[in-house]
Amino acid sequence: ISTRKKEVRAFWLQFISDSDDVNEIFRDTYIPINCEFVIVQANKDIIQLKEVYRTRVNLPLIIQDVGNWSRNNGLQWTNSSLHKRRNNLHGMVFKTALVKN
Repeated sequence: ISTRKKEVRAFWLQFISDSDDVNEIFRDTYIPINCEFVIVQANKDIIQLKEVYRTRVNLPLIIQDVGNWSRNNGLQWTNSSLHKRRNNLHGMVFKTALVKN
């Protein structure tokens, strides 16, 4: 997690209570799109696993379900790769230029 704009490749796992609001916890936090940050939150008999990130500092927090765990079924994790899960840039605009020789 960083306020600097540099490439970060890390995996984070944070446990939060069932009453915590994920958006409020990460209101002022920039989690880069290439950082795997998973929130673990209990919901009755199921432990929910959600990944969070931002496509840009000033854009909203993206929260996606990636798995869950229960006594009956064990760990259930998404089959989608990180790149497939993050193929929608949610409004990020790229400024580009073309230089013709």
